[in-house]
Amino acid sequence: MNKGFTSSRDSHARTAWAGQPSGTTVPLYSAHFPVDASTGYAVGSFGTTLKTTDGGAAWTSQASGTTNGLFSVCFPADAQTGYAVGEVGTILKTTDGGAAWTSQASGTMSWLWSVHFPQSSLSGYAVGSGGTFLKTTDGGATWVPFFSGTRYGLFKVYFPADAQTGYVVGGSGTILKTTDGGVVWVEEERSDGRGRGSEGRFTAAPNPFSKVIRVTYQFPSPGPVRLSVYNISGQLVKVLASGPRQAGIHQTAWDGRDESGRRLPSGIYLVHLEARSYRALRQVVLVR
Repeated sequence: MNKGFTSSRDSHARTAWAGQPSGTTVPLYSAHFPVDASTGYAVGSFGTTLKTTDGGAAWTSQASGTTNGLFSVCFPADAQTGYAVGEVGTILKTTDGGAAWTSQASGTMSWLWSVHFPQSSLSGYAVGSGGTFLKTTDGGATWVPFFSGTRYGLFKVYFPADAQTGYVVGGSGTILKTTDGGVVWVEEERSDGRGRGSEGRFTAAPNPFSKVIRVTYQFPSPGPVRLSVYNISGQLVKVLASGPRQAGIHQTAWDGRDESGRRLPSGIYLVHLEARSYRALRQVVLVR
């Protein structure tokens, strides 16, 4: 048995794990079996890609064409078409079961930690360091960045049933959810109504709004605050508050105008609050 890192799979009884020889000593970060328990793929450091066709009894090395580390692999519909992501914006695609991998332009130098394509969908998602979030709607030919609302690293993206509702998890307890295919991501709140890892509270009402929306936030201790509004493309349109704030409840009104005082069109906007380690995002709808 290989003395380095080995791949493993659950037994049919799910009561034990059996070590399997991987044929490599480099760290392996992700494995995926797309259709059944026979054909699977694993990826790791230095562009390592492995494939098994016998349920993991034997793994063969495949040429990925890169020496960058690969952290996630996904075959959305069958064992032929798959994607892998990794260091410095690396995105690879195969259409022949891993015999050949081609590089795709990601448009980022961020490390990409996870890739996911909902089953039988041309729409796919990749997430990574610094809140990086990418989406493709053409099977990976082009990748478009979207505003995730956080600067924490994002480590896993998953769409459980379709291409509309998905989840992302990341640093400092971040959990983001989308219900519109990744156009807007909203931070999930805890059952106590507070944002992740924070002692603050953050609301925006009325929502939808036509004239003025009031953003309320509360903290138990003083500190710096930045409250900003972005459009759905991630472009900053208005800074509502910036600077130190005392402990307690604060409220800021937004009249649907940008920094130049121009009336913004109807649509979805994102109100982003930053305060110490607290980061939160609220989706609001402006109706003219």
